[in-house]
Amino acid sequence: MKKADANSKYLGLPNMMQRSKVATLGYLRGKVKKRVLSWDGPLISLRGKELKFHRDIERTISKFWWNSKSGDKKGIHWMSWDRLSRHKSVGGMGFRNFKDFNLALLGKQGWRLLSNPSSLVSRVYKARYFPKVSFLDAKIGNNPSFIWRSILEAKELVVSGVRWRVGTGENIDIVGQPWLDDVRPYIETVSPSLDNNKVASLMSMNHNSWEEEIISDLFNERDQECIRRTKI
Repeated sequence: MKKADANSKYLGLPNMMQRSKVATLGYLRGKVKKRVLSWDGPLISLRGKELKFHRDIERTISKFWWNSKSGDKKGIHWMSWDRLSRHKSVGGMGFRNFKDFNLALLGKQGWRLLSNPSSLVSRVYKARYFPKVSFLDAKIGNNPSFIWRSILEAKELVVSGVRWRVGTGENIDIVGQPWLDDVRPYIETVSPSLDNNKVASLMSMNHNSWEEEIISDLFNERDQECIRRTKI
């Protein structure tokens, strides 16, 4: 087996990530530009043209879209890229926003770390970067890898939409974790009696209903309503 050098690639991606991401991944910009410029405009309909690094790639595709004929480098950009990348139902062309798409893919990896804690990759990342907390509370840490930095870029996206599905409630903290059936899924009541306690303590003995007396005694009206609405 030959030893791979620092400049080699595996499945089309560099084996080693240098300090400069622009230098390491610059070839991608060139490949996309070459592919787009190789398309023959007259042979592709406007619908077929739907296809930086973010802005560079978007600018290249936008220029191709507005060119009036093959080889013509001019063209009036009647709509901004932000409008072109809106969904067709709201007046756009449905072009992919590369930054948002990249964040979505990174968010998917963050979701895997959160929802599959027993997997090998989850255990490795937890041991290295957030051994005492969950992914939702993870920090950048010391000397982080390029991949960890990238995944953490999408953490807020995951946090904004993730919710616990309440079962026994034994693994969910009452305070500080998103488990309520509400757009604001966190408990807002401030009380020392809630700290370091689990959602299970708010349930009946058989864990199939909320303990109404406890709910009424401990929480404000907003939290009471949200808890009763949250299905077990």
